[in-house]
Amino acid sequence: MLLTNACIDSGPGSEAGDLLGHAGDPPWNTELEFGQALIRWRRDSSLTLRMASRILGVSPSTVLKWERGVSPRPHTLQDVAEGLGVPLEHLRRQAPSSTVYRPETAGGARTRPLAAARLHAGYSQAGLARQLNVSYATMSKWECGLQRPHMHDVRRLAQALDLPVSHVQRMFDDVPASTRDCVGRLPGLDARLRALSITPEQLASAIGSTEGYARQISQGRRTVPSGLWPAIADLAQVDVDEGLALLRDRPPAPEPSIVRRLRRARRLSQRELSASTGIALSRIAALDRGARSATPSEVKRLASMLRCSVTELAGALDVDLRPVAPSEFDRADVARLLRAARLAIGLARHQAARALGVTSETIKRWERGSSEPKPARWPWIAKVYGLDEQATAHWLSGTMPGCREPVSQLRPGTGGMRGPAGGYAPTAGARGAWDRGGAITADRCRLG
Repeated sequence: MLLTNACIDSGPGSEAGDLLGHAGDPPWNTELEFGQALIRWRRDSSLTLRMASRILGVSPSTVLKWERGVSPRPHTLQDVAEGLGVPLEHLRRQAPSSTVYRPETAGGARTRPLAAARLHAGYSQAGLARQLNVSYATMSKWECGLQRPHMHDVRRLAQALDLPVSHVQRMFDDVPASTRDCVGRLPGLDARLRALSITPEQLASAIGSTEGYARQISQGRRTVPSGLWPAIADLAQVDVDEGLALLRDRPPAPEPSIVRRLRRARRLSQRELSASTGIALSRIAALDRGARSATPSEVKRLASMLRCSVTELAGALDVDLRPVAPSEFDRADVARLLRAARLAIGLARHQAARALGVTSETIKRWERGSSEPKPARWPWIAKVYGLDEQATAHWLSGTMPGCREPVSQLRPGTGGMRGPAGGYAPTAGARGAWDRGGAITADRCRLG
């Protein structure tokens, strides 16, 4: 705070009154440099560094730096001019060139309009950046003419500096538009597009990008270039100028999933629930967020550990507990049938591969549709995946190409190429489960 005549006690015998009595007599020398003029003014006024600092509203060490040739900060120079009663233009001419501040923002003859308006309003560059909720580097780029602010930020600048919007716009007429200009991140765009039933594929088509890039933009993980904003605003059905404030706000946090509520009620961490159920930690985290659906096998294991009803948990997670029936799939959908049957019993690819005596790559090719199991493989698949053998044989139309006998009459070890009896040999754990007449589960697949 600067000391003025109104706030200093100038009564007889007071130090402040004597200080002002000396300070008002000698004039400020406008011919010397700022540091030399400050030294002469303080010497002619018989002021110590502490007394001069009280008049100028800064610390004594700052006054000493100015006298040694350090340039004052632009917004501080205005306060010094008011304390000395000297026109600000005189002090700017006398102040040395700053090694910290650019000429465009230092308040001199080369100061750009935005920096001059900021100094006139009494803001420092960092102070105005904090008020506008932008970074210090962004404010510096605007003032130096290296970047043009978006229309939304222009309005905020006009409001902070108490200037008309058109006047602030004219400050950037000589700043060329850059392809790197962006409107920032839009974390609320995803919820807006979901409400309008717009998919990431449609967003990618509208902005001419890949689906992955469009998904990152909609989720607020990447900044949105200014050139893409009009197309996004049209797709999201918001105003180009005023829609940014709507989409920059983060959507409210969704309600916790049923898995998270039950887990917290049991006071279990995600890692503990993963270890007790045998479900991967990444899948537990995804179920906690509600980002993935559970398989019937996972529902049963979660219900057992979380002490809740299987049917209620399946209903909350929208999981169908009915066994997979081949009749629900077309004959051409062998890949979908195999994947759905494997997930229904909660087997990973490597576990199913161990139970069937094949490699994980073979399971992947089957589920992608690039190849199909051989005829003699189907009885083993039906047994491992818990499918009805007669229904599977009927679904396969009784016989398959390259097989001389009906599929319903095939038995493990009668037509294969691997295994001791010429058939497909599973692991020891799988054989023990079949001998007992039970289906193969994830736990049993680990025994082999």
